Amino acid sequence: MTLKVNFYLKVYFRIYNEIQMIFINLLFSYSYKTYFHYMKITTIYEGILYKQKEGISNKD
Repeated sequence: MTLKVNFYLKVYFRIYNEIQMIFINLLFSYSYKTYFHYMKITTIYEGILYKQKEGISNKD
């Protein structure tokens, strides 16, 4: 009885750890991508604002 419970607990924790790692990796990669996407957008936006402020035409 205790051996069976022990075995199931081991399997459960192994699966749980795997799922947790996958979840953490997904979360990290997702936040990383969105962060870089956000940075790209803000950089472009700041560039446009700077050009408008300096009075440079948007021909380039």
